Formats: sequence, structure tokens, C-alpha cells
Amino acid sequence: DEFAVIVHDFNANKVYKLDLKGSNCLDDVANGAGYCNSALTPIAGPTGSNTDGWVEGPGVDARFKRPLYCAIDPVDGEYALITDSDNARVRKVMMSSPYTVSTLASSGYLPMNTGGASECGIDIDPTGTYALVLGPKLSHIDIATGTITTLVNNDVFWGKGGFIRIHPSGQYAVAASGDG
Repeated sequence: DEFAVIVHDFNANKVYKLDLKGSNCLDDVANGAGYCNSALTPIAGPTGSNTDGWVEGPGVDARFKRPLYCAIDPVDGEYALITDSDNARVRKVMMSSPYTVSTLASSGYLPMNTGGASECGIDIDPTGTYALVLGPKLSHIDIATGTITTLVNNDVFWGKGGFIRIHPSGQYAVAASGDG
């Protein structure tokens, strides 16, 4: 079994997987061997450069423009959903090689901000049926179809977006919105 952390580099437009179980990473750090850099695998975004954009496909060929928040498939860890903030999309990254990247949802979950990046938190319900995205508005995304439903419009929330987590029971969520 694998235990990994998904790390997205907002400014370099990359997504990494840090293997904490199979690499002895935690033991190495605890024993003074340094950092876990060797256990860090690039899974999406260009290798060695900071090229942004919007490209689908195998991980290192894919392009993001400021990946910001991430949620992992709670059922079997098969995929991660990542808010691709400057492209105003929710991207789906498969968690096994070749880490294929596709767009789950676009056009509506994020209002385009002309002055900079839009920040949107994301989480997936415990059954893996839907995701909630909190930006300047609160949206529901059906994971099977990519259908976006706006639950609360941007007249209610002040600021760019924020953090959202769905309780393991699936009965409620906690969200924080604002400019910090």
C-alpha cells in the first residue's frame, strides 16, 4: 500500500507526488539523512521548466496555470482533483503512471478575475459522487458528468475564495472565504 502526499507548486505550475511509505522518507529524515527530495515524483507539469498553459494528456506533457487546491478521491485514491486557478478549471489527475490529466469542469466554477489568480478550495464527498468548490461562489460538481451547479452566488462571499472540507459523514461541510 502506498501513502503519498500530493504537492502542487503554484508558481512553477507543477504537481508532485511525495511517497512517504515506500521510500523510507520519514525514517531517513528522522535519522538525520536530510530531506525527502528523492521521494518526490513529478506527476504533472513540465520537467525542468516553468511553462504554464492548458494542455491535457500524460502528466509531464500536461500544463497548468497556477494549480492551487487539491482533493484526493476518498473511495480508492484513484485520482486527485486540482483547481487550476488561472485557467478557471477543475483538473482530474489519475494517480498512477502516466498520471493522465484531463479537465473535469470549466466555465462556471470560477469567475475570471482580471486582476490576478482566482483562489478556489475543493473537496470531494466521502462517496466520490460530487465535489464542492469554494471560490467567489460555492459550486457543486457532479464527478461522473462534470456538471456544475452554482449553490451560492458571488454576492454572498467577500473575497477571492478559500478553504472547504466535507465532513466524513457527508452531512455537512466547513468553509472559510475571504481575502485573508
